Amino acid sequence: MENKSWSEKVGALQSVGMTYAEIAEATGSALSTIGSLATGKAKSPRGDLALRLHTLYLQRAGEPPAKRAGEAA
Repeated sequence: MENKSWSEKVGALQSVGMTYAEIAEATGSALSTIGSLATGKAKSPRGDLALRLHTLYLQRAGEPPAKRAGEAA
């Protein structure tokens, strides 16, 4: 299980071509909030933004979940 910081997650989204503005729009947050998370000025998002940002990260840039024992490859 990975344990990336919010800054690393925003950076990973950027590495797959998303801009701060696109991340903000996709998560329903302010551009300044995404910038603050990316630079480490804000340590963690508030409320539902944490869930939305983590979900976006998993969908766009996250590593696929590990296979469970017994699942076909």
